[in-house]
Amino acid sequence: MKKLCVILLLLQPTLIFAQQYTRQEVREAADSILHNYLGDALFDACKYTKKGYYTYTDATTEIHYAMLGKSRVTKGTLVNVFMSYKMDYDYPRCAGYSKIKGTINLELNNNLQSTGKPNLNFIPDFVFSGEDCRLLTKEQALNLAIEKGFKESKKAPKMNITYDQHIKQFMWTLTNRVHKDSTLQKKYVVQTMVINAGTKKVVTHTKAPKESKPQH
Repeated sequence: MKKLCVILLLLQPTLIFAQQYTRQEVREAADSILHNYLGDALFDACKYTKKGYYTYTDATTEIHYAMLGKSRVTKGTLVNVFMSYKMDYDYPRCAGYSKIKGTINLELNNNLQSTGKPNLNFIPDFVFSGEDCRLLTKEQALNLAIEKGFKESKKAPKMNITYDQHIKQFMWTLTNRVHKDSTLQKKYVVQTMVINAGTKKVVTHTKAPKESKPQH
């Protein structure tokens, strides 16, 4: 009996100070933190992916992992929480790059506080400042490409704009397939041009031969 009392006394601090939270408490804390980082408009464009998970320790201090949605209350003593959000935002002041998409991963500690600012590099600076982007639109990029020697074909070229978050530059890529000068060879040239949408300069312009598809 005396040994049992000693064991209970030893476990009591762990039971009293164990950090446990409901799913709702965790979600509300994460939402609040993310809202503070993003502001109203960007936060409203985010959706929780329901793939959140957390780590916790048991009475032996062994670390375990568990999905946040599996139980109403977190197990054991909480160590940290990992939340994931998807953003799909239409920025109204940039015709050239209006669709802002990406994943935001948020980590919370055992007090449901942020362990550090999440990676938001996929969001261009002009979005946070609310400014016009001053990037080439799709039509402007095509006109500039033709002006710089991009050969037109019967079909409109494939065009897409990408954002390199490491160098914070936007690139338009145009690709089409045009006949070679000698039609007797039945060959095509795949033409690709990359234009910096911010500086309005051609980065690369390449042409590579491509065999035509055999006729059946």
